[in-house]
Amino acid sequence: IYLELTPGLQLQDFYRKVSALVAQVKCQHTIATPPDHLIYKMQKKGRFFPLRIFRDFDPVRAYVAFDFSNEASLPPNTEIYSINGKSILSIYNELLPYFPSDGEIRSNKHSRLQVGVDFQFWYYLLMERPNDFLVELVRNDGEIYTKNYQAVSFKQWMRNYRKYLSQRGPTIRKYTDYYADKEILDRKEPIRYEYLSDSVVLLTVLNFNDFDKFDSVIPGAFKNFAEKKVKHLIIDVRYNGGG
Repeated sequence: IYLELTPGLQLQDFYRKVSALVAQVKCQHTIATPPDHLIYKMQKKGRFFPLRIFRDFDPVRAYVAFDFSNEASLPPNTEIYSINGKSILSIYNELLPYFPSDGEIRSNKHSRLQVGVDFQFWYYLLMERPNDFLVELVRNDGEIYTKNYQAVSFKQWMRNYRKYLSQRGPTIRKYTDYYADKEILDRKEPIRYEYLSDSVVLLTVLNFNDFDKFDSVIPGAFKNFAEKKVKHLIIDVRYNGGG
């Protein structure tokens, strides 16, 4: 493993090289973190991809969660096919080598792409910083069409976010209300379970930091599963940060 540097290398380009090098160590806890002043500069002067996205990884696909562009009108769940001529799969393949992980495990790499806001950050820091984005989108009938979006600042992002949430379109309101309720539930009950049927249970674990909560839920949950003779247990582990 080696790193070749050239005179006059910009800080962001240097960070890109260091991230790729550190990821080759293949340790999830060995991470190259951008310096605070670079993050501050990005937040103050950067202009970013304006669509917040969520992803599937098998196969790799991306969908609109919120439209933070100046139009703020794209229906949620619209599939994104490509950005500036690069397919979602090629963007995934380009970004993945910069993220740390234990061995060849991809779950930690995926977590960095799964959070929509972070995608804008990684795209800006690790790929390109254009003023405009030509985005190919997929209609419900499968037809692909293109839209051109201007990059937005963080200030515009928040302003357009409020604009998007204020809209009365039933699709947008249903979507935003669903995710607002889900975020509240995740904060209040980060460790919980629910019966999807008489024999199928979904156990959700969002962090391992609240040991009292973990100890109060998990033993009782498995006792309950045994008593009801649950046949299938789905465990959804999504680490939300912390020490």
